[in-house]
Amino acid sequence: RAIKPQGHGFLVRVQIKDGRTQDVLIQSHKRSDGRELIRVSTQCGEADAETTTWAIRNNSQLMYCAFCVQTQDDKEQLMIVKNFSPEHVTPGMVKDAVKEIAFYGDWLEKKLTGKDKY
Repeated sequence: RAIKPQGHGFLVRVQIKDGRTQDVLIQSHKRSDGRELIRVSTQCGEADAETTTWAIRNNSQLMYCAFCVQTQDDKEQLMIVKNFSPEHVTPGMVKDAVKEIAFYGDWLEKKLTGKDKY
């Protein structure tokens, strides 16, 4: 893993098998109700109706994270995220989330795009 500061958090570049990598962001996030969270996330590819439906159907398979759709650079992106309450998170919990998010994020990105962009 390579870690570097990015914005209000960190970017973790995780080495995946076959020389692929996946960038996972760890950053602070404020909900609309003002509650502060720690968000761990990665982009997987552009969201469309088919991939969004697939992601919702498969959310129950993920242990430490969930699929979601967010706007990034004016495009709807399929992402994998995990939010933590700062009061109840441990380094081990973040480590487990980063590993799972990187693994499934890369897997889905490869399926959707065939590329290694994120």
